Amino acid sequence: MRDFGEALEDCGLSMVGFKGYKFTWSNRWRGVGNVKLRLDRMVANDLMFLTFRDKLTHHLNSVVSDHLPKLMGFGSHSWAKSK
Repeated sequence: MRDFGEALEDCGLSMVGFKGYKFTWSNRWRGVGNVKLRLDRMVANDLMFLTFRDKLTHHLNSVVSDHLPKLMGFGSHSWAKSK
């Protein structure tokens, strides 16, 4: 993970904020064996942060995968903008 973090830094990428459920992956076990993690993240470079100030990643729901799909909204008219 340290190497991955260094690669993101070397490429000038930072995490984008999100809306929705905190975790993006689950092993889908029941009871005490259930594990939930935020594995999946959206990243962007400085130009994207400057160009799209109102960007936001939304964690959608899924009933068929152990990973939640992600959707990014852009601009002041983005559906993902907080009301």
